[in-house]
Amino acid sequence: MSHNLHFRDMDLDNDPDLVTGKRGPGGRAGKENALYWYELEPGSANLWTRHVISYNEKIGFGTGGDLKDIDGDGDLDIAATTRDNGCYLLTNQLKQPEKNKRTSSNVIPKEIQGAKARGLCPFSMGGLKEKTGSESAALLTEIGYAGIILRPNNVQHLNEYLDVSDSYGEKFQVHAVYIALNMERQGMDLKKIKDVIDVLAARGGGILWMSIKQGGSTEPIETANELYQQVVEYAAGKNVDVVLYPHGGDYYYTNAKPALPLINQVDNPRFKIMINLPHELGAKEESTLEETFEKAKGKIGAIVITGAKSANTGAAVPLSLSKYDLRKFMGLIRDSEWKGPIGYINPFRESFHPDDGIPFPQDYLTHDMKEWKKLCIEVGLLNVTKSRSSGTASFHEMKLSDFTTTGNWSQSDDGVISLIPRKGEKGPKRYSCYLYSKKQYKNFECAFEYKQGKNSNSGFFFHIGDQSDPARKGIEVQIRDSHELEQLLPYDCAGIVRGPAAAKNMAKPAGEWNKMIVRVVDKRISVILNGEIVQDVDLNQTALKNIAEKGYIAFQDHGQKFWLRNIKMKTL
Repeated sequence: MSHNLHFRDMDLDNDPDLVTGKRGPGGRAGKENALYWYELEPGSANLWTRHVISYNEKIGFGTGGDLKDIDGDGDLDIAATTRDNGCYLLTNQLKQPEKNKRTSSNVIPKEIQGAKARGLCPFSMGGLKEKTGSESAALLTEIGYAGIILRPNNVQHLNEYLDVSDSYGEKFQVHAVYIALNMERQGMDLKKIKDVIDVLAARGGGILWMSIKQGGSTEPIETANELYQQVVEYAAGKNVDVVLYPHGGDYYYTNAKPALPLINQVDNPRFKIMINLPHELGAKEESTLEETFEKAKGKIGAIVITGAKSANTGAAVPLSLSKYDLRKFMGLIRDSEWKGPIGYINPFRESFHPDDGIPFPQDYLTHDMKEWKKLCIEVGLLNVTKSRSSGTASFHEMKLSDFTTTGNWSQSDDGVISLIPRKGEKGPKRYSCYLYSKKQYKNFECAFEYKQGKNSNSGFFFHIGDQSDPARKGIEVQIRDSHELEQLLPYDCAGIVRGPAAAKNMAKPAGEWNKMIVRVVDKRISVILNGEIVQDVDLNQTALKNIAEKGYIAFQDHGQKFWLRNIKMKTL
């Protein structure tokens, strides 16, 4: 129910806007005080955009409130009265010089429509927490977000989002997974964090944001440092980057500067620091943001932004309500070595976006994305994205047209590539019948699903220097029906021919789809089969050390039926 209502031109665009609100019981904060203005969109008779001036704070808009040009600058200001909290003067800055303009409209100006602002990834909160992975991905991609920062409830929750991320490709990424360890409750138990690392490793790698809360624990900071180091050592061998997440309050590291000595001490390229705007502003350190970026040079693994309630507090507000000039921080990001997407603490609160029938969370996420694009255009923070994995490119889905062959391979409308050998085609030495990539690869990650029949055989080859003899001029990861075997040899599934056998039998029964991920970085080879790391090999320690370090990839025609789907390649 409104206590006061005015139709006046607030933004000096020669059409009426609506200012309305109410005073809660007794006029006290937290008792539904409210003040809004609704902007009539240009050229429209009934399309309005709501802007929240104040909600659930001390400022109400009772029957005594009024609109006047109080500061003499030619626009209307607001005088708000309350029963217990006195009077408030709210000066109108909608038409102030551009350098001071901090408001946002739901209509994106033509000059920035389609602009490629730096990717922004909200946290899985503020209404997203209640959505499924598919629902979040559909909503965020529609609005224009690059992905999400996931705080998983459990491993199943994480896998759900990663499945969705894989299906969307570069359009939607779980950019990072955030885990906070509570020393008081969990002590030095790292099981939850290691479980998350294992899930990410099974997908080829990823990024873990980690903070440690001291709470009521008496453990010294040296214990926290030891835990960080243990996690980094565990994650580094599984292609997972660890980013120390400074957090205000009773956490061991409240901002980036005091954590940098630990980053330098551990001296692992997979262990980096986060610069988190609200926690930098809220910290008691006297160092400036410029000094923090300078000291963290070469060590930045993530950057997080949100609107700030003031220039010296970590209290988060929407971007358009920030009392701290975000352009300063965004300019530092632009000039830093960090070229990945930015994490966004999306601070949904009733005091910012009251529930009065506006879709939630669509409304505030759309509003904040439009504000983000405007800021990016103004600052020049543009055009760079980074996928969930730490590689330099995103996955490319390979189709039959990306390969060459004389074999009887075909691709159906549903994307499945099938090998149905012709009459008389038997054995593996018909090398021209293999499915060869048109491009050559050095360092890469290739993920694919395959299916084969009982007792059948195939293989994934890479670094093939000569297609006339891939068996000797390339490296083969064996694909073979090995589900029932108790002891594995190099010629069984996921074994490396002329190298080691798989560490574990993860092959599914014949006729079922398997997922294999092969990652090659210089002479280091890792193989993940159905979610488990089964190979992690240094080729310098094998008979394959002299094989060329670049070449074609291929799937073998062994003269038996074989099926492939979802072949995804990423160069590293």
